[in-house]
Amino acid sequence: MTNTSTFLSDEDGSSQTRCRQILSSTQGKEFRTQADRYATDRGEPEVDQSQDYELLLGYENGTHTVIRFRRQYDTCDQRDYKITNDTVRLLYAYHSDDPILRPETKFGTLSYHGPTKRGSRTLYLVERIDLKKPLPRDLLFWDLRNPVVTLPALEETFYWCKIFRLPDIRRKHHIVRYEPLHQPYIHRALMHRVIVYACQGNEAQFEVHARDRGQVCYQPSMPSLFTNCNNVVIAWGIGSE
Repeated sequence: MTNTSTFLSDEDGSSQTRCRQILSSTQGKEFRTQADRYATDRGEPEVDQSQDYELLLGYENGTHTVIRFRRQYDTCDQRDYKITNDTVRLLYAYHSDDPILRPETKFGTLSYHGPTKRGSRTLYLVERIDLKKPLPRDLLFWDLRNPVVTLPALEETFYWCKIFRLPDIRRKHHIVRYEPLHQPYIHRALMHRVIVYACQGNEAQFEVHARDRGQVCYQPSMPSLFTNCNNVVIAWGIGSE
């Protein structure tokens, strides 16, 4: 088993990235060090004078690295990211080698993680209280399901458009809840947004497209009738429930 150094950072949209070296391992089993660092440019993050992270535990096995640490939501350190209820873009990077220890400091020199040992995730850092209430028994459910769509390997962003026909309802209804629906084998991180529009136009023409499987959005071949669907009814984005 290789030794591991793991880093987390939070990005505030400015030129400065607040970077945390959360831990490094010893003999690939238990973690021994941590450092609060920050970066203002490409290169090794600098050690922050105010060390605001406390490592509670950390270990690794053949498949996983587990980290538990804590810090104040607001450390009053200008180089620390203030943790709120907002959605956060979290960056991470790791390396298979421990930091190179320096005699003059207890923190090591970090090796560059390279282009493949890094990533990002949009999430909530604060666990919210579960406010879900029992749903009334007389609710109507409407599932909007796309057919099996193959994602192109060479495109960063892919949009799929599909016309759905409303259920046959005879009186006014209110939408009280909506949530994304996806197959278990599809990685939820691949879903960036889902938008449902209301369409205006000839019902018979829309009925023809409702029987179609859908098509790639924003293409020259897309029927002009689709441009009549521009009133947003539901919008879900990554990080939402």
